[in-house]
Amino acid sequence: MTQSQSLSSPASGGTLREIIDDPERLAAVAGTGLIQDGRPDPVLYRLARQARRVLDVPTVFLSVLDDERQYFAAADGLSASLTAAGSTPLSHAFCLYTVGQGKALVVPDARVDERLAGNPAIAEHGTVAYVGVPVLTAERQPIGALCATDVVPRFWSLEQVGVLHDLAAEAALRLDQRTAERSGEPG
Repeated sequence: MTQSQSLSSPASGGTLREIIDDPERLAAVAGTGLIQDGRPDPVLYRLARQARRVLDVPTVFLSVLDDERQYFAAADGLSASLTAAGSTPLSHAFCLYTVGQGKALVVPDARVDERLAGNPAIAEHGTVAYVGVPVLTAERQPIGALCATDVVPRFWSLEQVGVLHDLAAEAALRLDQRTAERSGEPG
C-alpha cells in the first residue's frame, strides 16, 4: 500500500489497512467462497452485464478484496489479460477506497484525483473514469465493490450511481446466499 492508503478513512474511523485487514471482514470474504473455489457465479455475471448495458460503459466488475488482492468475482468487458489473471494486487485497486470508505466513490478522471493519480491501473489498464459502490454483507461487512470504468474522463450521474447501488444490493444478497449455502444454513 502507498503512503496515502494508510490515511484514516472517515466513514469507519480506521485506516484503509486496518479496514482491509479486519478479521471479521476477511472472514466474510472467505465465507462467500468466491476466492477459494474460483467458479463463476452466473447470477453475479448477469448483474455485471446488466450494469454495463444500463450504464453504457466499457467495463463493469464486481471485486472482492482480501488483504492482498482484488479478485474479479464477476465482470463484463474486462480485458483478456485481467480476465486471465483473475485479480490484481491491492496497489491497482480503486475499489480499495470504495471498500475503505464504505460509500460510493465517484471519480470522473483518476489521473487528476489525489488519491488515485499514481495508481498503476491508469497506465497498465487504461482506467481513467471510475464509479464504485461497496458490496456489504447482511452484517454490514464491506467485502468488495461493484464498479464501472471507462478509458476516458466521464461524469457519472446520480442515476448511474443509483443503478450501481441497486445492483450492488442484489450482488450482496447473492453473496449472503452463497455464504449461507457454504455454511449449511437455510438460505
